[in-house]
Amino acid sequence: MVCRALHTAPLYAPSGERIQLDDVRVTGEATIHFRKGKRIPCFDYGISVPWRLRLSQGELVTGHMEIPEFTNSYGEVPEDFEVRVPYARDWHCHPETAKRILSFMQKEGVSIVRDALLACAPDICEAGHQKAEPPRRGPPDLQRLMQQAKEWGAVAGSSPA
Repeated sequence: MVCRALHTAPLYAPSGERIQLDDVRVTGEATIHFRKGKRIPCFDYGISVPWRLRLSQGELVTGHMEIPEFTNSYGEVPEDFEVRVPYARDWHCHPETAKRILSFMQKEGVSIVRDALLACAPDICEAGHQKAEPPRRGPPDLQRLMQQAKEWGAVAGSSPA
């Protein structure tokens, strides 16, 4: 849900080009707590996102975004959680272009990302309220297991089909 929210966030440069978020990495955990018979879904994520922007002039600006703590462990997700954009690289563009885009990302980009994540927080909690399917009960299907073993060549004297 987090990756989808970030990839669909309306993140565009001042000149209208789409800012691509590459390889969103989410670390952390999601747990279900039970208190007084109620399910309380909690999550505590750290998010790391490399981004890139190809400007219409052909320049390429790349950078990185970090959300060190996206959590509801202390109640609702705080609306002012930290979103950092520590740098924009000027390897494939003019240094002034990288500075301009970095400034944009630090001022406007972080609020767009923050809004996208705040919008997906209820969906994460809702997923925690859904009941998991109970495990199948009853004896194992031995014929199906034997067939799988034959296909894998794990049964002595059998050959794969």
